[in-house]
Amino acid sequence: DQNRRSGNFKPTIWNHEYILSLINEEYSEENYIKRASELRQQVEKLVRKEMEEKSVTETLKLVDALHKLCLSYLFENEIKNIMSRAYERNREEEMEGRRDLYSVALEFRLLRQYGYNISQDVFDGFKDEEGEFDRDLSYNNLALLELYEASFTSMPGEETLERARNFAAGRLRREREDESDETVSTLVQRALEMPIHWIPVRCNTAWFIDIYERRTDFTNSEVLDLAKLNFNILQAQHQQELKHISNWWKETRLAEELPFARDRLVECYVWTMRVPFPAGYSHLRTMIAKANQLVTIIDDIFDIYGAVEELRLFNDAIRSWDSEEIEKLPDYMKTCFFELNRFVDETACVVQKEQGINVVQILRKSWGDLCGSYMKEAMWYSTGYTPNLEEYIDNAWISVSGPLVLTHSYVFLAKPISDEAIRRLSENPHDLIMNVGLVMRLANDLGTSPDEMERGDVAKSIQCCARETGSSIEEARERVREAMNEAWKELNAAAMDGRVPFPEVFVRHAVELGRMAMHVYEKGDGFGTGNRDWKRSLTQLFFEPLPL
Repeated sequence: DQNRRSGNFKPTIWNHEYILSLINEEYSEENYIKRASELRQQVEKLVRKEMEEKSVTETLKLVDALHKLCLSYLFENEIKNIMSRAYERNREEEMEGRRDLYSVALEFRLLRQYGYNISQDVFDGFKDEEGEFDRDLSYNNLALLELYEASFTSMPGEETLERARNFAAGRLRREREDESDETVSTLVQRALEMPIHWIPVRCNTAWFIDIYERRTDFTNSEVLDLAKLNFNILQAQHQQELKHISNWWKETRLAEELPFARDRLVECYVWTMRVPFPAGYSHLRTMIAKANQLVTIIDDIFDIYGAVEELRLFNDAIRSWDSEEIEKLPDYMKTCFFELNRFVDETACVVQKEQGINVVQILRKSWGDLCGSYMKEAMWYSTGYTPNLEEYIDNAWISVSGPLVLTHSYVFLAKPISDEAIRRLSENPHDLIMNVGLVMRLANDLGTSPDEMERGDVAKSIQCCARETGSSIEEARERVREAMNEAWKELNAAAMDGRVPFPEVFVRHAVELGRMAMHVYEKGDGFGTGNRDWKRSLTQLFFEPLPL
C-alpha cells in the first residue's frame, strides 16, 4: 500500500451527525402546507387573469418570473397554454415586423425554452444593411440583456444568434457601469458570468427571489410570498431525503472501509436538484444521489488507488458481473462491488414493482460501460500516453458518468420504458445523451483540471488540446470553452428534436444535468475540494430557510 497514490482529499464537512443536527422540520408542518396551497390558488388566478387581460409580453414576464423563482412546476398546464397561445399568435412573420427588442427576445427565449423551434429570423428587423445588429438603434440594458440571454438557446449554424450574443455582450459590458437601476446592473453582471439558459434554477432560487423582491416594475406580493414559502417547503423535503441517504451511507461503511476515496454525500445530492420537484420524485432523487456517491468511489479507485492489475480485475468483474471474476478481487474492491450490486438490485426492484420490467441488465451495462471508460483512462495514465483531443472526448463523455446517471433516471421517468430509448442511451447513443456528457466533461475539465494535474491524473481536454495544437494552456482553455459552447448548441438542437425517442420530462431532466455541471464547476472544483464558498452555498440551499 505504501506505493499507492493519494488524492489528498479533504475529509467531508458533512458527517452524519452534523447533517442530522441541521434538519428543521418546521416547514413540513400542516399550517405551512395549507398556506402554500392558498397562495398557489391565488397565483393561479393571477396567471389566468394575465392571460385574459394583459399583453403577450406582460404575461410572458410572469412566466419568466415563475420559472426563475422555481414555481413553474406548480403551474405547468397554465404555462403550456400560455406558450401555445403565444406561439400561435406570434408566428414568425408577425414577430419579424416588431421593433420592440425586449419583447421579441423574451418571447423567443421562452418559446425555445419550452420546446418551440422558432426561427432566428425574428431578429432580422434589428439588423442593418450589412447584416449586423444596428448600432444606431437605442436599446436599454434590459432589452440588450434579453437579447444576450436569448442567444444562448442557439443551435448549430445560427449565425444571427452568434452575432446577437457578441453585439449584446459588448454593449452590456460598456454600458452597465452607467446603469442607474442597481437591480438591472446586478442582473447584467450575473448574466455575463453565467446566462440563465445554463443555470439550474433550484440552485439559484434564493438569489432570484432577492432580485424579484428588489424590482419595482412588476413584483407581485402573492408570487413573492409563494416563492419564499415554497423554497422553505422544498428545503424541508430535501432535508428528509438527505437524512435518508445519510443513513444509507452510514450503513454501507464505505467511508470507513475505503478512506482514500472522496466522501461527498451532500455534494452528490446537490446534483439531484435537476429532478422534478413534486414529492413523487423523491425516490428518484435519493437513488441518483446514491449512484453519484458510488460513481465517486469507483472513480477514485481507478484514478488514484488501484494498481493496474487490480483495475483490470475490477473492470472485468463489473463488466461481466460474474461470481468467479468477483472472487479474484482484493478485499477493498469486493467491498465496493457488493454495495454496488446491492444498489443495482434495489433500484431494479423498485422499477419492477412500478412497471413490471426487469432492468437489472440495463443498469449493470451502464456501470460496465463507465468502468470500461475508467479503465482506458487508467491505462493512458500508467503508460504515460496523451491522447489527441478527439480520442480523449470519445471516451471522456462516458467517463464523466452522464450516460450512467441518465440511464438510471430514464427507467424511473419513462412510463413505459421503450426498447428504442434504451438502445439510444448506450448502444447507439442519441445526440442528446452524447452532448449532455460532453457539456459535463468540458465543464468538469475547465473547473477541476489544475487540481487533478497537481495530484497526478490522466491528461484532460485542456492538456490534450495544448499538446495537439502546440498552444499555451490558456489558449487551450479558450478552445475548450468554445467547444463547450458548440456542445450546448448541439444539445439545444437535440432537445428540440421532435423525433427524440425519450419523453419530454426526461429531455428536460437531461438538459438540466448539463446545467448542473455548469453550476458545480463554475468557480473551480466545488464538488471535489469542498471549499468554504461551496459549503456556504449548500448550507443556504439545504439548511437555511428564507425569512417570511
